[in-house]
Amino acid sequence: MGARRFDRACVRSLAEQHSAELLEVSGSGGNHHQRALDQADALNALVADLSQDDQAAFFQMYAEEMTACASHARDKSHNESLQKIEDAHSAGLDAWWIVVILIMVATFLVLAVTN
Repeated sequence: MGARRFDRACVRSLAEQHSAELLEVSGSGGNHHQRALDQADALNALVADLSQDDQAAFFQMYAEEMTACASHARDKSHNESLQKIEDAHSAGLDAWWIVVILIMVATFLVLAVTN
C-alpha cells in the first residue's frame, strides 16, 4: 500500500468481503476460525509497508467496519426471526378464527335441524 492509500470506503469493502467469506465458510460447514486467521495474515501482508501509525489507523478502521458488518448481520437475523414469529402468530390466529367459524356454523346447523 505504500504511503497511506486507503480510505473508509476501501476498508469497508474489504471488511464486507471478509465478512461474506466468513459467513459462507461457516454456512458450508467449514472452519471460519481458520479462514479468519488466513484473512489476518493477508491483512498483515497488505499493510506491511505502511508506517506504524498508518497500520494502526488501518486496523482501527478495519475493526470498526467488521463490527458494523457483524451488527448488520445480527440485525438482519433478528428481523428475520421476528418476521417468522409474526408469521407463525398470524397463522395461529387464522386457524383460531377458522375453528370459531366452524363451531358457529355447526351450532347454527344443529339449531336449524332441531327446529
